[in-house]
Amino acid sequence: MVDLENTKIVTRLIEGEYINYNKIIPSDFTTTVFVDKKALDTAIDRASLATRTEKKSVVKLEIREKRMSISAE
Repeated sequence: MVDLENTKIVTRLIEGEYINYNKIIPSDFTTTVFVDKKALDTAIDRASLATRTEKKSVVKLEIREKRMSISAE
């Protein structure tokens, strides 16, 4: 256990065998994305504004069918 000012972290060791993630995640695909660097940087910066007050800050990039969406969680 780690106890900080406003945060307490409790962990435990789980006995057993972990899943072989190499069999689940495909390794035979490639994706190439061409994007304007400045536009991407601006979009990520705007999305990150929504996460700065949250304890868990996540900016998610999703690419599907020639479209990229950026969201904040």
